[in-house]
Amino acid sequence: MTSASLRRSTIALVGATALALGPALSAAAQDDEEGLDEQTQQEIEDLREAMEPYEDVDQAIEDGYVQAEECVETDDGAIGYHYYNPDYIGQEVNQEEPPVLVYLPDPDGEPGDLRLGAVEYIVADEGQDPPELFGQEFESPPEERDTGEQLDEQDTDDEDNGAGLIEDQFNGDDAPDAYSLYVWLFWDNPDGIFTPYNTDATCEVEYN
Repeated sequence: MTSASLRRSTIALVGATALALGPALSAAAQDDEEGLDEQTQQEIEDLREAMEPYEDVDQAIEDGYVQAEECVETDDGAIGYHYYNPDYIGQEVNQEEPPVLVYLPDPDGEPGDLRLGAVEYIVADEGQDPPELFGQEFESPPEERDTGEQLDEQDTDDEDNGAGLIEDQFNGDDAPDAYSLYVWLFWDNPDGIFTPYNTDATCEVEYN
């Protein structure tokens, strides 16, 4: 699938959602970093600066990120649209290359606009201890996911590209184990910057 096709599919999926989302500013997200040590705060700020180009979802698509399912939301809150980069899945943790970018409908934009909210790190669980990053231990990722047609069109038989791990990881009881860590860089999460679900976010936005 071409980048243009992915872009059209993204807009179509987001345009189908509709109902209210409160304000969410990157400055608010930084409030959750109080209480972290100075080094960790600096590491998070460095990551935020490195991810700024991906506030434009088209740039993420151009750099290899693929939308893998529709917007994730449960009674625990929303996470959003997950964009995976198969090149970064299954490798050792690289702080500067998060495998997943998480977007949500932008309440300050137009229907179809997406705002970058968080990044997610995923590492296959092969019996090793959970990795740590920013002083946080990785946990098992949330289960409420379904990889969509766009990921299915990737070459998921190629173990080297990481797409097979993504597809298997979030589909059914046979999914392999994995470790995951979310970091809400650009969207306030009242339960903490490292909490997967965000009760101040939703997949449904009402536009005037």
